[in-house]
Amino acid sequence: MNTSTYDLPAPGAALPPEKIYGRDMIITGYWKILEKNSILLTAPRRMGKSSVLTKMASAPPAHVRVIKSDLQALQSPMALVQTVTTQAKRELGINRSIGAWLSGLFQRVPSVETQWLKLSLTEESWSTDLNNFFDRLQAWADQDQSCVVFLWDELTYFLMRLAQRGEPQRAMQILDLLRAIRQDRRHTRLRFVLTGSIGMAEVLDRLRAAGHTFEPLNDVNKQELPVLTPEQGAELARATLRPEHHALVKPLVSRCEGHPFVMQHVAAKLDEQGIWSEEMINQTIEALLTEVQDPLELGAYERRLEEYYPDQHVIMRRALDELVQRKSDVDELAIKLSLERDVVLPVLQRLERDLYLKRVGKKYTFRLELLRRYWAQHRSINIRRR
Repeated sequence: MNTSTYDLPAPGAALPPEKIYGRDMIITGYWKILEKNSILLTAPRRMGKSSVLTKMASAPPAHVRVIKSDLQALQSPMALVQTVTTQAKRELGINRSIGAWLSGLFQRVPSVETQWLKLSLTEESWSTDLNNFFDRLQAWADQDQSCVVFLWDELTYFLMRLAQRGEPQRAMQILDLLRAIRQDRRHTRLRFVLTGSIGMAEVLDRLRAAGHTFEPLNDVNKQELPVLTPEQGAELARATLRPEHHALVKPLVSRCEGHPFVMQHVAAKLDEQGIWSEEMINQTIEALLTEVQDPLELGAYERRLEEYYPDQHVIMRRALDELVQRKSDVDELAIKLSLERDVVLPVLQRLERDLYLKRVGKKYTFRLELLRRYWAQHRSINIRRR
């Protein structure tokens, strides 16, 4: 079949900013929140957080200036300062005063390097420099009569990396500094959208274990990016399926549970195979769940348990192995695992908070049926399809 006249979105690729199917109303709501507050944005893996940030950066409201940064590869607070300041200089076309200050900032030693340029900082200076940068940026925003919104993708990954590397105090200092900036009445024109594929709750647990008792995010608006509703999913499905196959819109959305990443993969596979039916949607999903290469990247859910919950990963796996077979409440699961209720409850709460599980009444079950089926397949557990 000729595909040159109808280009499907590549699986895993961010949708073009003008085609963020099914998310426009959500993004409008985020801009409304940002008029008064910053946002912590969470979501299950591959739900489209980065695509949402890209859309927000490409089409902000009037008088809003956006600086979008991916922090995943950063190694130090100094690199954070470098990334944020260089992008501000590039994106905002800032005036001579702040531009001259940034140029002076870049001339210090020793140096840190990113893909854009070298920035010279001392290890002791980063927090002072970041504070000064926000002060100057606020003054610039006052002159520009605009609001500056920082979209920081994978902040949680960056903070967890610092904690795991034996520098939890650095991660604490970053969160404390950001809270101080948000709370400072001089910074009324600065906002943040903070996100990441590692849950912020995991990061805070690690930092509290290192001795920092704080609530650095109790002032932000917490938002979870949900799966697509049937209507939103239909919008994406119509975009990813060829027009002559729009009869499959509803089953595609239903079988993929409104998960945009999965929908893109299934549509691409159908197009590749040239067979268009509800049965083929089911077979394609089953194949994606069992492929060794794990194209849906669901294996990350198991791999991260040991890495981020070193003291609880064994119990977590056992709990998930039980829940993959049937819904259970805390007491039922405690009996099955031969553990005290007070041991099982915090484990379930963590798995719920980190978007593995959800509660239906008093019973816990997998948040996504796709993840439940993958877990059963990967762990060789026989289950009935719900």
